[in-house]
Amino acid sequence: MATVVVNPPSSLQWSGNITDIIFSGVTDHINLRIDVDNVAVEQLLLYAYNGTAKLEELSDIVEQRMLDSSKYFSNVKIYEFADDNPSSTTLLCQFNVLFCSLTVATTPEAFSRANFLSTAHVKQFYPGMREKLYFYDPDAGTQNYVAPTLRLQVGYMDGNTMRVATVDDASSLINDCIVFSLSDIMTLASVDNVVTITLTLGARQMLYYVSDFKADSVFMFRNAFNVEENLPLNCTTSVKQVGERTVAQIKRHTVLASVEHETDYEVETAPLSPDQVLLVEQLCESLETYIWFSVFKPITISSRTCEFSDERANEVTAKFTWRYLDGRRAYMYEALPDDEIFTEEYDSNYD
Repeated sequence: MATVVVNPPSSLQWSGNITDIIFSGVTDHINLRIDVDNVAVEQLLLYAYNGTAKLEELSDIVEQRMLDSSKYFSNVKIYEFADDNPSSTTLLCQFNVLFCSLTVATTPEAFSRANFLSTAHVKQFYPGMREKLYFYDPDAGTQNYVAPTLRLQVGYMDGNTMRVATVDDASSLINDCIVFSLSDIMTLASVDNVVTITLTLGARQMLYYVSDFKADSVFMFRNAFNVEENLPLNCTTSVKQVGERTVAQIKRHTVLASVEHETDYEVETAPLSPDQVLLVEQLCESLETYIWFSVFKPITISSRTCEFSDERANEVTAKFTWRYLDGRRAYMYEALPDDEIFTEEYDSNYD
């Protein structure tokens, strides 16, 4: 009897909630090969019980491969092969996976049609910032598919009056990622004093509040959907150095052999919005984190103290500590203005 998949997985699944797969028609055991994006990642031997075998915990295998390859969408194929001929395989089932490290109470199709690949719906934006906003369209590639139109609704101040400028763009900013800066928005909308940006793509919507000043720190990290996300934070950062001395005994004298030190940066945030709370949690748990310093430099979150409250009446803040991965401190050189440079001749008679 040929192997049959009793419960074929749905065509699109969350990476953390891939259903167990049951195979029937298995006499003694079954050899399986799991491919993710046409790359073999695992070979398994499952023994049968009453003619069936169950493939469990597939999420761990698929998620690890997606993390290693920095992908948010993957195709999974499961093959059967004979004991004496591993190169001869039979495809048993295949399905697509959308990465998510959270438990979401809806299907990936329904979620991705109505949301960008972010838990935030309201974000901060400031001049000079370049934003990346990812999305997945489950309808793309289907018959008679029409790409949704990107719509920008820009609110800006003219004296004391708020006005709205709307720009539609059918395709130039659309792939699976929308990349834009404030200067791009001002050019499209022909305005120069933007205060809000509402970006709409089909049923997806993201609202940005534009600040007049730069955030104290800007972090970039791989979020719960394994895509890059920017997080500007108003915060206070304290620099702490921890040194460790190694001594050596030479004859009867103790001498300093070496000094190793690490520089930690302790961050205490200003009060956070509910959307920022979720993003800070993902920042602290992310395996790939950066901070902006002329370019994005890789860092690691070494410790955190995030005590969040569900009560919206209470202000929510967070503390965490990070350090540069290469151990080198960053230094921003700022030249003095010409009018602050001492140019008078030296007078030895000090009064």
